[in-house]
Amino acid sequence: MNAHTNHQVVTHNGIPVAVVIPYKEYLKLTGTKGIEDRKDILSDAEIEAVRNDPHAIPDDVVGMMLKNKFSIIRAWREYLGLTQGNVARAMNVSQPVYARMESGKVNPRISTLRRIAKVFGIDAAQLDV
Repeated sequence: MNAHTNHQVVTHNGIPVAVVIPYKEYLKLTGTKGIEDRKDILSDAEIEAVRNDPHAIPDDVVGMMLKNKFSIIRAWREYLGLTQGNVARAMNVSQPVYARMESGKVNPRISTLRRIAKVFGIDAAQLDV
C-alpha cells in the first residue's frame, strides 16, 4: 500500500502490539461495510441510534487523544472549539485550576467531571475513558 495512512502503533513495554487506523481506512483494507452500508441488517432508526448514542465519543476526539496524547477533557474542549478560559469561566474556577484538570496529571472528582460535561454539553459518561 503506497497511500499515506494516519495510524498509531500501540506498544506494550516497548514492543508493538497493535496498530490503530481510521475506521474508513479499515473498511477499505478489509472490504467490509460500515454502519451506513448495513441497511441490509439495520433499520434507518437503528443506524441513527448508533450515530446519536449519548455515550459515543467522536472519532476526532479519539484521534486527538491518540495522536496528540491529549487527555479526554482536553480533546473534547478542542473538538468543541473552546478555550481553557471559556471553560474555566463557565465552571467558575481559574484558568490554571482548569488547566490542571485537563492536564491528565490529576484525576478530577466525578462531581467535577459532571460540571465539565455540563459545560461541554455532553453526558458525563463521555468523559469516562
